[in-house]
Amino acid sequence: MTSFEFSKTAPKIFYCTRTHKQIAQVVKELRRTVYKQAKMSVLASREHTCIHPSISKSRTKNEECRDLLRYGGCPYWDKRPVTRDSLHRNGLDLIWDVEDLVKLLSNRSFRKCPYFSLRDLAESAEIIFAPYNYLIDPTIRKAMSISVEDSVIIIDEGHNIEDICKESVSMNIKSSEIADSLVACEKLIETYANFKSVKKRNKDKNFDQVEYLRMLEAIKDFLIALQSIIKSLTSDQPVKGSQLISSLNEHNLTHEKLTSFETVIAEAESCEENIPLPPGCYSVLSKAATVLNIFHSVTMEDKEVADNFRLLITSMEISNTGPGRRRERMKRVDVLNLLCLSPSVAFQDIAKPARAIILTSGTLTPMQSFQSELGSDFPVTFEGNHVISPNQAWVGNICHGEHVLLKGVYSSIRTEGYMMDVGSIILKMCQEVPYGILVFFPSYSSLRNMKNLWEERGLLQEMANFKLVEMEASERGEFEESIQNYYDAIDEAKLSAKGSAWPENQITGAIFFAVVRGKVSEGIDFSDERARAVLTISIPYPNYQDIKVKLKQEHNNIYQQSKKLISGGDWYEFTAFRALNQALGRCIRHKNDWGIMLMVEMRITEVLQRKANRLPRWFRSQAQTHDRFPEALDSIQHFVAERMGPKKSAAQVNESSEIKFSEAGGFIAD
Repeated sequence: MTSFEFSKTAPKIFYCTRTHKQIAQVVKELRRTVYKQAKMSVLASREHTCIHPSISKSRTKNEECRDLLRYGGCPYWDKRPVTRDSLHRNGLDLIWDVEDLVKLLSNRSFRKCPYFSLRDLAESAEIIFAPYNYLIDPTIRKAMSISVEDSVIIIDEGHNIEDICKESVSMNIKSSEIADSLVACEKLIETYANFKSVKKRNKDKNFDQVEYLRMLEAIKDFLIALQSIIKSLTSDQPVKGSQLISSLNEHNLTHEKLTSFETVIAEAESCEENIPLPPGCYSVLSKAATVLNIFHSVTMEDKEVADNFRLLITSMEISNTGPGRRRERMKRVDVLNLLCLSPSVAFQDIAKPARAIILTSGTLTPMQSFQSELGSDFPVTFEGNHVISPNQAWVGNICHGEHVLLKGVYSSIRTEGYMMDVGSIILKMCQEVPYGILVFFPSYSSLRNMKNLWEERGLLQEMANFKLVEMEASERGEFEESIQNYYDAIDEAKLSAKGSAWPENQITGAIFFAVVRGKVSEGIDFSDERARAVLTISIPYPNYQDIKVKLKQEHNNIYQQSKKLISGGDWYEFTAFRALNQALGRCIRHKNDWGIMLMVEMRITEVLQRKANRLPRWFRSQAQTHDRFPEALDSIQHFVAERMGPKKSAAQVNESSEIKFSEAGGFIAD
């Protein structure tokens, strides 16, 4: 597909946000504006758009789709592009979401592929919606032939832009992935070398044995080069700057060779049926070749850019299950990492050709890092007030628990006194705040440690007397089940209220234990009763022992003056507070919402006094500091009572429950 052609009179607008769910929300708002006649499209993957009866249910949609197209076997693919007029005549609004289009094109009257239709519609669109990795990640941008020349790019939910940019031009590849792919490659070469037996067995008329052998030999060379680099490096000893250029050239990974590898990998993937490498191999190799080639390209233009990259070996444990093994075994493997330490490398790749970039988010604070980290001047900046009135939010922090100072540093956060004091505060909040409560921990380990202690001491059961207790799980299926259970418990409590403000049941909702930077802190709507309170435990600083964190801090300190970067210490602190602000932002989602934001951390007091710009402007103007929790609880109780009326006593709740039981059972008390 050719690159999108641009109008000579007006720039094309790209509106990027994190997920398709957020795109659907933006599209809904666009329908309400005077711009609802705009020509639009959405960029989406086959995962969201495939309507083929069998492939749409497959885990390998991309590969199976390519196979069908290669042999002309997909009934939904049509060279004739779908038109906006035909969509509109068949009931589709001028402004629509991906789900709307997929539903319409699934009908017998159309039977057209939504994936390719969206790309066709993007050619003439005035505004294109897309998840932001479609524009920022050069691999995806290249695969979809996206040009941003002279366009206006709006990046919503932009608080993650620095990390997204760094990750898009970084890569990691496990030694086991290289070894498995190399074994499979050599077996195929050996098989295809027997010309007669291959020709006899293969029914594909287009089967080109010589061409497939050429591609396999090239992929083998690339794998051997990567394997050779791993052997040449020392664990946790990063290679930087000009050394990295020399290292790649020594292993025959020059710009020209990598360009050739990129082409061959793409060609081989398009005929994967005949070159079946291990699952995920093609995407890993494609990413590796593209990122290494980007490194070569940017350093040819400016040698100093090489200083933004590090090549290093780390290690990790992976599953080592095999045939006949009942227990899962773990093995340690090396990982080859190319790390980009400056988001400006990827950001400038779209900023330079674009006409304008607008970066927006509800939690951009602290804002000081964006100009230096992204390598761009933002001549216009704006930090607004919240849409709510001050009396709709209770904001504060606590300094002392019943027994210890609430300073969540490494030396104290794992002590019994600290964990029990935090648990006691959460229990009180369960008793006093109705419906949903979110609690954010700085890490999974701190969540597990506290949960285990509370369970052992009976504190978790006390919480469960007032709230359903759910916890963030790493597996997608378990996570979705936990969130649904949380929602259901809140809905049940709302039903028990029978039109009054307070639930009638003793179980007044649910509490969800989550992790900062986890799934709950991003992209999930917790409006109204789903989050009447958000608690944050400690300050979520990145793991200072992580080699990537160390390298980033070191990089910023070295180039603070010459590249006008913020210091490594400031970067470390800004990263923590941006994550904290994002977690607190789960509470209060619209102008009529209200809620409580409680930070269980004494260091917030110093931040409010000396470094207030780490927190949003509206937030710091309302924040209360309480030395001990009973003082804060009095204020919270008063705040909740103003919104919901006085809380019912336990006797009133029990009496109400007995009446409901009697009525439901058909009995009338004397």
